[in-house]
Amino acid sequence: MPKRSLDDARPVSEGKRVRLWTAKEVAAALQLNEQTVYRLARAGEISCLRIGNKAIRFDLERVRDALEVKSRAREGSQSPASRTLP
Repeated sequence: MPKRSLDDARPVSEGKRVRLWTAKEVAAALQLNEQTVYRLARAGEISCLRIGNKAIRFDLERVRDALEVKSRAREGSQSPASRTLP
């Protein structure tokens, strides 16, 4: 997983708390396999917060944003003939 500096961190407004989710909770909320959540985090495709040696937590909003960007990029890379119609 790529290292991130404090400069990459998104500021949190004073008084606003961000709920941190477990991989299992993220998987359930997004209808993904829990191992997929871990794989995406390892690959640096979604951001996570490591707590100590083993604990890992996610900001669900940031995960959703990252997956949406990834989905848009994939759609943009498809040729017009290979796109499916709604």
